Amino acid sequence: TTTPSELSAISTDEAVVASRNGTRFHLPECPGAKQISESNRITFASVALARAAGYTPAQNCPELGL
Repeated sequence: TTTPSELSAISTDEAVVASRNGTRFHLPECPGAKQISESNRITFASVALARAAGYTPAQNCPELGL
């Protein structure tokens, strides 16, 4: 489980993206986010909303501070 302090590298109100078929969220500029097809991409207005939907931070997105 990721703690709030692990997400301190980004603003918690920054938009993040995820795949409808996945479980991880990314910042829009992260490499993993760019691999999500437009038809499967969903955008959350904040990290909190992504987490509330059951998504967790992507480990291959360095800007998330993991």
